[in-house]
Amino acid sequence: MGIHPSVYGISGNQWNDLYKQAVKLYREKNPVDAILIFAGTNDYNHGVPVGRFYEETSKETNFNGQTVTRKYRIPILDDTTFCGRINKAMQFLKDSFPKQQIIIMTPIHRAQANFNSTNVQPDERYSNGQGLYVDTYINILKQAASNWSVPCIDLYSLSGLYPLSDSYVQFFHNGKFDRLHPNANGDYRLARTIQYQLLALPPPFHTIP
Repeated sequence: MGIHPSVYGISGNQWNDLYKQAVKLYREKNPVDAILIFAGTNDYNHGVPVGRFYEETSKETNFNGQTVTRKYRIPILDDTTFCGRINKAMQFLKDSFPKQQIIIMTPIHRAQANFNSTNVQPDERYSNGQGLYVDTYINILKQAASNWSVPCIDLYSLSGLYPLSDSYVQFFHNGKFDRLHPNANGDYRLARTIQYQLLALPPPFHTIP
């Protein structure tokens, strides 16, 4: 596709780190055409509370020449909840990169990983510390894409990668110790899925002369 990647993602990061990465991208004045965000699995694993996208109040407005009071919602921007983290990063990106295509990609399915005695991650059939399953976080990312008017590439569904099945071990690092991270075969499958989704999207949005 002629892509020249600039990688700002950091292994192990959560959505609260994406704001800092976005600020770095902006300050470096990197002339990018598109911004792809692939995050959320670590928020689930660490049991980040999901929170809400908006707080609601009442506010006066003009409706057909009459002053009326209506319900009014304000995006919650904080680092303590999943929704707040997403809003904080997305507001900065939308304000700072209006001509770039911004894309949210969902995490893929998770199976067990056992890296060492203090880093054992159960598979997605178990809830996290909040009592929530990974698909709760997936659905929030889909809603966030709608809220902020950006495309969502749903790799959770579209990639076909399903490490809970032994037949998919061939796409992951190790059948016994790491069914969390794809190997080269899994990455290729992800890449091809992303490629065909990107073909349906324009990269930058330049002003018409």
